[in-house]
Amino acid sequence: MKDNQKVIRELRWLVDNQKYFVSASICIKLYILGISRDSYAKVIKLMQEWPRFSGNDEYPVPHPTLNPEEGYLTTRGIGMWSGEYGDNRRALCKWLADRLEEDILK
Repeated sequence: MKDNQKVIRELRWLVDNQKYFVSASICIKLYILGISRDSYAKVIKLMQEWPRFSGNDEYPVPHPTLNPEEGYLTTRGIGMWSGEYGDNRRALCKWLADRLEEDILK
C-alpha cells in the first residue's frame, strides 16, 4: 500500500508537470522511486490493461504516426512529453493513478 501511494503521487505529478521535463520516461521515473519489484510489476501489468495500450509490452504508449518502439526512441530526450504523444503519456499516468487509487479503496 505504501508503494501504491508513492506511485500514485509520482503519476499525478507526471500528469501535471512532466511536459516541462523531456528526458524521463514513466518507467524510469517509477524505477527511481525505489518501489518494490512486485509494485513495479503491478504497474507494468496495469499498463497492459489501459484502453489505449499500444500492444507492445515494452513501449505501452501509442505514438500517433510511428510504431510504439520508434515513437519512444525518436522522441526520447526531445519531446516524449509534448504533442499528442505526450498527451497519451499523461493519459496513461492518470489512468494508472486512478486504478491504483481504486485498488487502495477496495
